[in-house]
Amino acid sequence: MKSPTITSLALVVALAGFGACGGDDTDDAPTPKARLPKAQTSALQLRAATLDDGTTRNYSVFEPEGKPTAAVFVLDSYSPTLGDARRPRGILVEAAKQAGFLVVIPNGIDDTWNIGPCCGSARLQQSKDVDYLVAVVDDIWETYKIGPDDRAVVGWAVGGIMAFHLACQHSDLFGAVAVVEGVLVTKPCEPVTGVDLLQIHQLGDATIRWGGTKAAVLLSDGPLPQVDRAFDRWLVAQRCNKPVVATEGKVTTTTASCRGKSVSLLIAIEGGNGEWPTGDSVPIDATERVLAFFDLPSGS
Repeated sequence: MKSPTITSLALVVALAGFGACGGDDTDDAPTPKARLPKAQTSALQLRAATLDDGTTRNYSVFEPEGKPTAAVFVLDSYSPTLGDARRPRGILVEAAKQAGFLVVIPNGIDDTWNIGPCCGSARLQQSKDVDYLVAVVDDIWETYKIGPDDRAVVGWAVGGIMAFHLACQHSDLFGAVAVVEGVLVTKPCEPVTGVDLLQIHQLGDATIRWGGTKAAVLLSDGPLPQVDRAFDRWLVAQRCNKPVVATEGKVTTTTASCRGKSVSLLIAIEGGNGEWPTGDSVPIDATERVLAFFDLPSGS
């Protein structure tokens, strides 16, 4: 099978999760542990990334047979109800076994991420998560020589919020970003390059609500923004043309062409919840949509 690559038209999807994130990235800070499905543990390699201050943090990699030419970075999220096999890292590792791409799984403190005003233990402990993620990207480059055009990041829930954050602050590191059940909270959002973005959101998500929140939820400095209005702010940051909106059944898709021949896409789904959409209770399978957006086979 020919190794897949990520095209320049891949979108940014933020896949984030909920929960607390901790760790101050000092020598005494506990090393985050990957919570992975037992069936997958033997297929994963544990690696370490060194930050600029000399500290190290672990991350996990699934390496397919042969030389991988594309890498998907998965920013997962805490969930009190979902087992690992139903979360993006488990689902995407299974897809990669069939499709042959590299899966990179950074370890958020308690499965949360520090994005300034958000979120959980990572924010409370001021974990240097952005520096850590940049170090992971650098380590993948040194090891596999997979460049930005063939790297994509996907985040779910709080992981999605971090994926959006990377799109704003480090758009040059990835060819595409996907956000699932996340929202843009980064201010200011100033991407230095055009980057493809895919956002998928279920209107039934009770935590990261489509209509935003009136009180502070997850954020330390205010309420969560309305999803479509935050997406509009991304379109302005990426100098996009007027978007085209199309509705088919319970799915509304907003598509815009943006600077650098990039594309931004928002898929809104009636119903659903905050879980990773699998196509069972909603008419969208997030895995298929995200990997198609990245120009990668889903493995199904």
